[in-house]
Amino acid sequence: MRRFYQHVRSPALLYLISFFIFAPAASAQSSSESSPALHPLQDQSSNTLPEALASQCDNAITYDFFYRGSHIGQGTRSTQWQDNQASVTTEGKISVLVFKNKGKQVTNIRWSEDQQQFLPTQFIRDIDGFSDAYVRATFSQDNLSSEVNLDGEKKYYKQESVPITDMDAIALQIQRNLQQGVSAFDFKMQRAEKVSHYYFQVRGQETVKIGNKQYQAWAVEQIKKKDRKLVMWFAPELEWQMVQAHYKRRILDITATAVNYQSACLAQPVNFAAK
Repeated sequence: MRRFYQHVRSPALLYLISFFIFAPAASAQSSSESSPALHPLQDQSSNTLPEALASQCDNAITYDFFYRGSHIGQGTRSTQWQDNQASVTTEGKISVLVFKNKGKQVTNIRWSEDQQQFLPTQFIRDIDGFSDAYVRATFSQDNLSSEVNLDGEKKYYKQESVPITDMDAIALQIQRNLQQGVSAFDFKMQRAEKVSHYYFQVRGQETVKIGNKQYQAWAVEQIKKKDRKLVMWFAPELEWQMVQAHYKRRILDITATAVNYQSACLAQPVNFAAK
C-alpha cells in the first residue's frame, strides 16, 4: 500500500481531474505558516472574455474517486466568476486503509487576450496527512516566469515563449478548446518542483453512463506518455464539465465520477444518482 501512495504523489495523477488527489512534492514537512487567502482578483478589465465565454456561471462539481472499483475518497471543485477572472477552490480527501490525505487548492485565473487562453495569476496548495506539503506559486504578467514557495523554499522558473499555466487554468482551457472545436493541444504546467509539458488530443464523442444517466461526452486523452493512460470525458449539456476520468499507470487504476453538479445557470442541481 505504501507503493500506492508513492504513485499518488505523481503529478499526472494530480492532473487526472484537474485537481483531485493533490500530488504533493517530495518535501516531507509542511510549512508552519498558516494558509493565507489569495490576493483579491486584480483589475484586468482590458482582457475581456470572448463572446462565447462572456456569461460564465458560478458552479461546483463533486466527484467520487475509486481505486480498482473501491471507493477511496471525494473531491469538490468550485468556480466563482468576476468579469474575466475566476477564483477556483478545489478540496478533496482520499483514504486507503490507514493512509489518509486531504488537500485544498485556491487558484486565481484570468483570461489573457494576448495569449487567447486562461492563465493563473497565483495559487496556494495545502496538503495534510500521509504526505504534507505547502505550495504557493505566483506568475508574471505574461506567465513566462513563476515563483514557487515549497515549504518555505523559493524556486524560480522561466519559459521562452509558451506561458506557464496550472491544473485549474488547464481545466478551463480544455473546456474552451472543446467549444472551439480544437482537436489537439498542449500546456506547460507548473508543478511544485518543475514545469512539465502535457499533450492532449480529442478522441471523439462517446456515450458515458454517470449514475443513472447517459451523456454524450467528448473524450480527451493524454498522449506522448507510453507508461500511462489518462482519459477525461466532458459533457456539453452540463456546461462542458468533466463528468468522468480514468487514469491507469503501473499499480494505479483510478476513476473519478461526478456525483453532483450545481450551477447558477441551471434551475436545479444535477444529482447523477437520482432516477
